[in-house]
Amino acid sequence: MLLTRRKLKIASVHINTVSADSISTGVRLARYMSLFFGCPFIHNRLTAITHKDEYDILFVKFGILKFCDYREELFYLYKNAKRIIALEEDYTMGPDYRLTELNPSLEIWTSIPDRLNEVEGAYINWNRMTWRHTMNWETEKRQVPTVKGLGYFGAYRPGREKYFKRYLTDNIYPITVSTFPRNKLKFFNLNPKINVVAPFKDRRQIKAFQAVLYVEDEYSHEHYTSPANRFYECLSNYVPMIFDQSCCPTFRQAGYDISHYAVNDSLSMSVMLGQADLIAKNQRKLWYRNYQIELFEDIKKVVSQTIGERYGLHGNYPNI
Repeated sequence: MLLTRRKLKIASVHINTVSADSISTGVRLARYMSLFFGCPFIHNRLTAITHKDEYDILFVKFGILKFCDYREELFYLYKNAKRIIALEEDYTMGPDYRLTELNPSLEIWTSIPDRLNEVEGAYINWNRMTWRHTMNWETEKRQVPTVKGLGYFGAYRPGREKYFKRYLTDNIYPITVSTFPRNKLKFFNLNPKINVVAPFKDRRQIKAFQAVLYVEDEYSHEHYTSPANRFYECLSNYVPMIFDQSCCPTFRQAGYDISHYAVNDSLSMSVMLGQADLIAKNQRKLWYRNYQIELFEDIKKVVSQTIGERYGLHGNYPNI
């Protein structure tokens, strides 16, 4: 008897209610998987109602239920999914206990290899998702920076505070921070002379920075995590990165030697800022390649190994 295989029903869910075109990391991740599989992207009540169904695979970017306006639909989706795969690029966010009670099954596709000692899944460096490739990158000229001194963009994370104090408290160079309003006071408490601006609406705005500070959470000193989004964002936008020396082991494991661009105090940071243009050229020459293609190929491999073998999913995969 000839057996036919039905198409798998797959959806990608962002638990916090968000705009579909948000540039936040979690939204981009959930949206990426929706594009990859050509499946529904559920991110608010309207999309949850429209795509309410019983899915074979539910890709989930976890968030805080307080910020979800479609909890009834979410609980239905979660409870009735045959398989939950968490999209994890951050170690700080896991499933709410109410979801775990509805459906205890869980796998993770994670940027943090150590997490696979706790939960079944696969390693994928999701942070390459932020890469934007330029075909003529070898001849492209760097945009003249308009924001002088040291720049930083992102959250005020407790695990980075000691490094913020190291580089953002002295006023021997100008400091500009792009962050959410809730973080503004935290940076002002460090140094009232910091120029705090609103979050970027487009990551290409970082081209205005003379150079960007790269620090990692202290957690990453003990648990390898892939290079952060800012690494790929800065590199693709021709913005030089100056690293705290504590990041060297992480990047060594990732295959990069950052020692020539690593510092340990604000004085050495000041010296590096004077060489920003040269640093930008060297980093581009050393590290520029098409990370989007690498990510796509890695996902195809994981899909083939973890979904294809179990469900007989074969053939062509959608382009992003």
